[in-house]
Amino acid sequence: MKKLLTIIIIMFCITLNACKFETTKHENEITFYVEEDYKEHFLNEILPIFNFEFEGELNTSLDYPNFKSFSRNDDFYLSDILIGLFSKYESNMATILTSITHSYSTKMNKNIEGELKSVDLIVEEGRIYNQTSYISLENGLKLSIEYRYFKSEGKSYYAWQYRTPINIMLHYPFIVVEINQIRKFVLITLPLGVTYTIGVSSRGASISTLLRDKKYIEEKTYFYSFPYLNDGIHDNLSREDRIELIKEYYTDYGYYENEGKGYFSYLGYLFRITYLDYGFTICCIL
Repeated sequence: MKKLLTIIIIMFCITLNACKFETTKHENEITFYVEEDYKEHFLNEILPIFNFEFEGELNTSLDYPNFKSFSRNDDFYLSDILIGLFSKYESNMATILTSITHSYSTKMNKNIEGELKSVDLIVEEGRIYNQTSYISLENGLKLSIEYRYFKSEGKSYYAWQYRTPINIMLHYPFIVVEINQIRKFVLITLPLGVTYTIGVSSRGASISTLLRDKKYIEEKTYFYSFPYLNDGIHDNLSREDRIELIKEYYTDYGYYENEGKGYFSYLGYLFRITYLDYGFTICCIL
């Protein structure tokens, strides 16, 4: 019995150790980029990156080149960093509300004498907003940030959601093309409010599937619904108004029309837009 108890204790200790997550410390900046498994298949010679700059140190877990989860940080410090980021891109940002938690109090972690300690905060109006903000970057890519937002004593705070940490992802949507029976990826830029299914992500189709399945070289596969921002301003736009949003966005990328089709250039490649009833398709003109 004693021997069995010893074995159980040892196994319990091993399990506890395995459950501990490791964090990565970053000083002054975090670079988001395309991982090598995808990069080798891109036709683009140079792929945009994003440098998330700050003063000091931040910790992340779940580290992927284009995705970071923030863990074991001073929440007040990280909140101030996000306030600065949102302020910088205020005119090029859309925020989606996913849910509201009703509570007049909440917690955040604060670094007190080298240790993270929980601090209670009073929530104004008893409303905590779980949100995702999408930022349109200068390089044509989109950055998404998942967080919990609330106000306390007149100040805005951005922190981890109760079930998920603060997650930041740099999005790389692309189109698969075939040249001399060899498939390559071509990066595209999309307006705010447009979702995609094919891009650099662990949730989508695998690279091997993208390089093998016939449907990924068909134009109809690259269908995108018209922009939906859910901001109370653009909710009830007509089809024509949503098309105007698309045209306006691609103006910065040399947008022009020919025979009812739209055309734009991005990173040296020409793309054609076909407008449909509920959205549009994009194909690369090689």
